[in-house]
Amino acid sequence: MGILPCHLSCHRDDESQSGSSHLHSESSTSSISSQPSLPSVPSLTSSSSQRLEQTPTIHQKCIATLKGNSYVFSLALSGKILYSGSSNGSADKKIKVWRKHAGENKHLLVETLEKHKSAVNALALSDDGTILYSGACDRSILVWERENSVKEGGDRHMVLVGALRGHNKAILCLAVVADLICSGSANRTVRIWRRGIDKSYSCLTLLEGHRKPVE
Repeated sequence: MGILPCHLSCHRDDESQSGSSHLHSESSTSSISSQPSLPSVPSLTSSSSQRLEQTPTIHQKCIATLKGNSYVFSLALSGKILYSGSSNGSADKKIKVWRKHAGENKHLLVETLEKHKSAVNALALSDDGTILYSGACDRSILVWERENSVKEGGDRHMVLVGALRGHNKAILCLAVVADLICSGSANRTVRIWRRGIDKSYSCLTLLEGHRKPVE
């Protein structure tokens, strides 16, 4: 896979009225109580409060616990396959691949991806789930693709096919939209990459302006 360098671098009026408002009547015997009363208007505030009180409480339940990573910092899900990235200083540089058992809440560790040289901070998947992008403290974005061949158990290996380089500090976040990959870095920049038809990648632009790391 070819890698090309990036060349781009409610106003509220508090003033009271000057005069008090008055009710006028032609008859001196008339009073406010003798006038026909207006239909009552329901309070919007009370209605809103009632709706909030009637909103059912949703309870979350843990259905499974996966053990294997030292400290999970990033996750990506595609169908029954879950990817978890470890971030614990530079001690753990692994991406774990888990598969959910059919009809069960159990997940089986089916693969471990070990090519990063430091902690894995971000994971993102292509729309069809066949390409995984991983960003790490080593300033690289690794590109993994699913093999065509099926291994034992019906799973397909993820193989490293290339790397996107350009950030000079840690990769902190990733996002994929169609053939575009966006990467945010500790160097306060965002790079936008495009995947070509021939599986090559090029950096389209470099976005600058953030005052803090892009997470």
